[in-house]
Amino acid sequence: MIQPQDVIVHHIDLIFNISSAPFLKNLDHTYSRKTGKIKSFGARGALYGTFRSDGGIALTIAGAVALMPASKFYRNYVTPMPEVIQFIKESKSLFCKHVLFVGSNICVGSEAIIVDQKDNILAVGKSLTTSFWLNSNQSRGIAVRIREGLKGRETNELI
Repeated sequence: MIQPQDVIVHHIDLIFNISSAPFLKNLDHTYSRKTGKIKSFGARGALYGTFRSDGGIALTIAGAVALMPASKFYRNYVTPMPEVIQFIKESKSLFCKHVLFVGSNICVGSEAIIVDQKDNILAVGKSLTTSFWLNSNQSRGIAVRIREGLKGRETNELI
């Protein structure tokens, strides 16, 4: 019989193209009352993410911190210019003209982890464009709609 832990890990591996099993130990999960499927998951009382109805995962900052040690996770990063970092922490959208780096796994509707140039997580959100579009020097529109920023959070809370 397949364990819920295995289902969560395989789903994350598929979406983010990483090997997450070593980093996700002792996961807790909740089930949906309507569908009976896994609704959300986390560990040690922290919510790591929820499953979206389209099959994706909405990560939280705690979930991104847990997955950061994975070797290929940087492919899901978006790095903004230093002058807009404060706005990103306040959960404001990241515009295309303020993007310095886009990982190769970024496509429309995918999870984007916003990091500064020292790989410190600033926010998580949903990409509204592709890495190809952003790498071709396009400067119009919203690149990532931020779902959760760092404003008001303590760094000790994430570890």
